Amino acid sequence: ADEGVLLAAAGTPLTHLREAAHAAGWQLPFDPPGAASTLGGALASAAVGPRFGSPRQYALGLSLVAADGTHTRFGARVVKNVTGYDLVKLHVGALGSLGVITSAWLRLLPTPEAVESQRVSIPWSGLSDAWMRVLEGSRFSCVRVAAVDGSRADSDPMLSFELAGDAEAVAWEARELETLLSTEADDPERLVEIRALQESSGANEEVSVALHSVPSQIPAVLDCLRAENAAVLAYPRRGEIFAHFDGSEGQRSERIVGCLKRAAELGRGHYTVTSAPVKFKEGLDVFGVREEQLAVFRNLKQAFDPDGVLNPGRFAGRL
Repeated sequence: ADEGVLLAAAGTPLTHLREAAHAAGWQLPFDPPGAASTLGGALASAAVGPRFGSPRQYALGLSLVAADGTHTRFGARVVKNVTGYDLVKLHVGALGSLGVITSAWLRLLPTPEAVESQRVSIPWSGLSDAWMRVLEGSRFSCVRVAAVDGSRADSDPMLSFELAGDAEAVAWEARELETLLSTEADDPERLVEIRALQESSGANEEVSVALHSVPSQIPAVLDCLRAENAAVLAYPRRGEIFAHFDGSEGQRSERIVGCLKRAAELGRGHYTVTSAPVKFKEGLDVFGVREEQLAVFRNLKQAFDPDGVLNPGRFAGRL
């Protein structure tokens, strides 16, 4: 509690960790959707939510079981704990394909003194022109949520902010946001809606995708996705986009995959199909990574799991 670090087993529910951190005056910087999320699952999938970015930046150390059954540890309980390759960051997001995480040291954040929510509606036609101001606002030091909700086909996108931290700093940056983007006060519960937009609705024919883009290219990527009637949600500062398509129409699969490839090219990033009907995924590598990236993944898999016993076929390139 004195140092703001926490050690927990991989199977611990995040709700328990959140309560323990809060009781000690700290904040757990993990908020992926799903009430049943565990620490191990959040780390293995590098799951993100509205408030915080990838768990990679908060994982200080890991204990894991290697492919040959060896128990090993990487990192430590302090921030400056790496003198060579940072293997903690390698395993976070590897989906258990390089090792099985058993426990982790986490860096916690101070509980904020003040929290304020703001919003502004920006027409689709003016989003590109306003985008540099949107990025500027999303990078304010107290902004922990900056989200563009483009989920409603019949209305303009809503830009939502949540500011947290020292009360005086939050108040000052809130005024700066009002000047920069003409924002107004918003309902704090708005974050619940944003969290729900990130998740799949559970519809049988829905195709849900996570994309990564250069932040400056997000308007172009959103236009590309909306051309296929996708409901979209974007986190500008982090370059993360979530899209949901209706995959029920005939020949829809080819059109959606083509759209995703164009979007990844526009954003100079990649995509992952996180949820889709079985027929949609047949013959498709749901990880839309480039061939040069796959070469790196193959080498890593060979080095850490040469016999292919860990989660075979479940990572990019069906490794």
